[in-house]
Amino acid sequence: MESRHAVGPPVWWVLWAAAAVVVRLLSEGILEAGDGIQHYQIARFSWKHPELYLDHWGKPLFTLLASPFAQLGHWGMALFNALCFAATCWAADGILRRAGALASWLYPPALLLAPVYGTMVLAGMTEILFGLLAVLVVRALADRRPVLASAIASLMPFTRPEYVAFVPAVLLWLAWHRQWRALPWLLLGHLVYGALGAFHFNDALWYFHRDPYVGAADIYGSGDLDHFWQRREQILGGPLLWVLALAMPVSALLWWRKAEERPMLRLLIVVALLPALCIALLHSILWWKGLKGSLGLVRVLATAVPLFALFAVWTVSRAVALWTGPGWRIHLASWAFILPYTFYGVRAFQAEQAIPVATHAELEFLDRCGDHLATMPLPKGRTIVFHPYVAYRSGLDPFDMERVSQCWPGFQRFGPGDRLVWDAHFGPSEVDRSLEDMLSDSTLRLMATLVPKEHMVRLNGRAMEVNIFEHGRGRRWKTLDTLLMGLVQRGVEGVRADTMSCAPEELCFPGVEYPLEITGLDLEEVGMSFADLVIRGEVSWPDGAGGAQLVFSEDHPAGSVGYRSSAIGDGAFEHRYRIPPRSAGTFNKLYIWNIGKKPFLLRGLTIEVVRTFQEE
Repeated sequence: MESRHAVGPPVWWVLWAAAAVVVRLLSEGILEAGDGIQHYQIARFSWKHPELYLDHWGKPLFTLLASPFAQLGHWGMALFNALCFAATCWAADGILRRAGALASWLYPPALLLAPVYGTMVLAGMTEILFGLLAVLVVRALADRRPVLASAIASLMPFTRPEYVAFVPAVLLWLAWHRQWRALPWLLLGHLVYGALGAFHFNDALWYFHRDPYVGAADIYGSGDLDHFWQRREQILGGPLLWVLALAMPVSALLWWRKAEERPMLRLLIVVALLPALCIALLHSILWWKGLKGSLGLVRVLATAVPLFALFAVWTVSRAVALWTGPGWRIHLASWAFILPYTFYGVRAFQAEQAIPVATHAELEFLDRCGDHLATMPLPKGRTIVFHPYVAYRSGLDPFDMERVSQCWPGFQRFGPGDRLVWDAHFGPSEVDRSLEDMLSDSTLRLMATLVPKEHMVRLNGRAMEVNIFEHGRGRRWKTLDTLLMGLVQRGVEGVRADTMSCAPEELCFPGVEYPLEITGLDLEEVGMSFADLVIRGEVSWPDGAGGAQLVFSEDHPAGSVGYRSSAIGDGAFEHRYRIPPRSAGTFNKLYIWNIGKKPFLLRGLTIEVVRTFQEE
């Protein structure tokens, strides 16, 4: 029996870990094209730039351990995380085997099929290593190795900032059990990295002085206090949520009826369940108050999933073992639980993230931007690029400080030969000037404007686009043309309007699906850098609330060029689409898609084109 247990679970862990790697290899898309790529780039180039081993944002311990895997390519990050997942299962098994056969076999699918955890394994993110260290600490305390537990916990600040919700629980546990000799070991990580920082930065307290998580509420915003609670299924998945919910009353029953189970329950409650809840509460407060650069990303709770799963699986499995007793009945009960759990766990995971991961419109756009940048001759100066994926796709070394920069050096240092790749997602947070300010700067020459095929909105409602500037003559001016006012045509090929008679200066449409279509808008003019298409109007729905989409499509004989769709509800609207120069033969169409097929009124319809030119 014991030998079978010793062989079976490790094979089970490896199979699940291997499945994650296979899914990553079969995936065309990349999860976390921003932060995930940045972590990969830091790990990948750390061999060339050793100072990256002390990059605070990159998480020094994660960079150190992941760097050999990053040399394999981005998929190597998923391989590293899959191994961390298998190691987490091993660490948890030292506790779970005491709960019965069910626990050892249930934990791997319960953990990997939690949507937020499994996706972070595939994305190669730092949360998985943090979860491994957390479970290793609980395992060391369960094995009564407090010094080892303290030493491991001391390294957690260098993997994720969630240590502030976990390490205090470890300190409390050690003090509660009077393990005074183990307490100083909680400083080991800071002593080691402090010494390295004193040598490299001349600052032993660099970890605190270089904290990258400051403010940024004006950029990232804030949200509701129950933000993460509302997304609990997206985080844990339905099956694990039910097991966790069941574990709460079961743990109380075990505590009351089985005094011999209290020591392990006490450990799991104090050093697993409570820290996991504190991590969730901490991130909820940070997002609610807009503190520490919080963006309300659910992925951060992947750090707590191994702890939630450890408590839930041990508690429920122990109750099943006590109920069934030893022998064949516990194995029958175990597989009667595991098989349906796995089936519904896979379905819950797929509901949140389809696998293999497919590419998507934003990634395709960033690919196009990176490819465009790669085809441009290298500048004489530096390339300043903010989006990690664009640098990754173009093949740039983002840490070659003589040739590349990921932060804005200040306009006084943007000199001849320098190039700036501004994107609407990271650009506004890195440049203390708007895109409009830069377009009005005559020392910045616009080399290219790239927009996605589909309309995408980024932080603070900005439409996604990429603009490439170089230092040089960049005097620009604009022209304004009104193409249509009401149904008076000035710069269109044709208008089809299914209107009914109504008040003057109003367009009344019946309840048809496509009541208005405008073809051949005259946007192009020789020599323009780009055009802004501006559509204004006011909608009302006399027969009750309705909904429609304003759609602008561009097509070429070779295929679709662009598709922009924006909602128009009750009241005034203004939508603006940026249009780069198009190749000959491109045909455009603007139309209203009346989704609810309800009659509505349209007042003050105006279509303008603002063209921007740049001196030769």
